[in-house]
Formats: sequence, C-alpha cells, structure tokens
Amino acid sequence: MADPRFFIDPDDALPADEVGAECVLPLSDDDLHHLYHVLRAEVGENIEVVRRMEWQVRVFQLTAVGADGVTGRLVRAEVLQQPAYTLDLLFGYAKGDKNETIVRQATELGVDHLYPTLFARSVARPDARKREAKTARLRGVATAAARQSHRVSPPDIAAIMTFARFFSRSPFDRGLYDLILVPWEEEAARPLSTTIADIPLPQNPRVLLVIGPEGGITTDEIVLLRDAGAVTCSLGATILRVDTACAAACAIVADALAARCGTVDAR
Repeated sequence: MADPRFFIDPDDALPADEVGAECVLPLSDDDLHHLYHVLRAEVGENIEVVRRMEWQVRVFQLTAVGADGVTGRLVRAEVLQQPAYTLDLLFGYAKGDKNETIVRQATELGVDHLYPTLFARSVARPDARKREAKTARLRGVATAAARQSHRVSPPDIAAIMTFARFFSRSPFDRGLYDLILVPWEEEAARPLSTTIADIPLPQNPRVLLVIGPEGGITTDEIVLLRDAGAVTCSLGATILRVDTACAAACAIVADALAARCGTVDAR
C-alpha cells in the first residue's frame, strides 16, 4: 500500500534536507484533520510530502502526531516522473455534482489545467457571486484527487468563465497548443483515437481537449475553435453526458500521448 501523499505550498519551508533530520511538517488544517482523524496515522508510519511546483517527493517517518500538528524524520527523497506532455481540458460547466466528477476523474487521468466554461447552450449558469465558491470547491476536489492518485501536483482549476471570455483571454493566437481536439456530435467525424494517432506532434506537446455542455457546442463556437486550429472528432455513435465524455476523451488522449511521449523528471 502506498504511503499517503500531501501537498504543501511553494513558500512553505521544509528544513529537513538530510536523511535522519527531523522537522515540523507544514500541513494545512484540512490535511492535519485528514491525517489524524481520517487516516488515524500513528508514530512510526510514513507519509510523502511534495512541495507544489517542485520535482521531488520527501518521505517522512512520523515522530509525533496530534490534531494540531505533526513532526517527522526524513527517510528519503525521490525524483518524481511526470508525463512528457501537457493535457488541458476545457469543459462545459454542468448541473449538480457532475463538475466534481469531471474534476476528480480528470485529475486521476493526469490533466494539467481545467477550464470550467459556460457555453451558449450551458444549462447551469451560476452568477458571478456563486462562481468563486464553486471554483474553490472544485479546487479542493482536485487536491484530494491528486493526493489519492499520487500525482506530482494538483491540476490548476481556472475560475468559471464564459466561452467568449475564455476565448478573448486565451493564448490561441500565441500558439500555446500544438493540438486542439473537439469531439462534436453534429457531424460525421473520425474517431478521437485515430485522429490523435495520425497527427504529427512535437516533443513535449501541449494538447487541449474541448468538451461541450449538456446542450452541445453551437456551430458559431465550432467556427471559432476551428479558426484557432481545432480538429473535430468523434467519441462514438451514442450521445454521452458531459462527465462521461470528459472521462472517455481524457483517457483516450492520455493513453495515446503516454505511448508517444513517455515521461521526464518533474523539474
């Protein structure tokens, strides 16, 4: 069974640099609660600590455990590996708890950035006051999923915004993405799996997946995406819910990219 993993902020200090050194572990209140009350960790157990945006995991053996804090002795430090590609997901913000499902599954599948987006046909349309709280909730879900799946770091979750605003702020015109893939059910298109397999990609490619809302992507939105270089494709003959479509598409693309690109040290 893998040791539990926790993430700390980049500016949090971890003074233990040598094996055997002991320090107070700067875990958040939520992480302390999870470690003490949920995992019921005890002295002598190991936990992994990763500073966000770093390339190293440090393994500590707990020397003191309490609800208000923990200390640990450094056991070892390991260089982490991460995929040699970047996979981002822009998805139609959905009703109910589907958004949490999308974020959790995308995190487990290795997505780097998620953009919850209000398309023209989006049914759920939280007002500006509620978007901040909902975004914070999704970021919490991403952190928990990254911890469970032993990622190098949680994905970045952008604030909920409209498609028009995303497009006006997006870096498409600066060539950020090497490939933009858009499953679209309103026309006959090649399967996603063969589409990505046949398209040449550079080293360390950056790929964006666009999954529309429950009401579908409009023709006008497709035109904007195609003008930015997007390639439309198919996820099959049936119409999928947005959460199912996100999971299926991310799995297909991540598998194809992993086979082509491999991994590198997470530096």
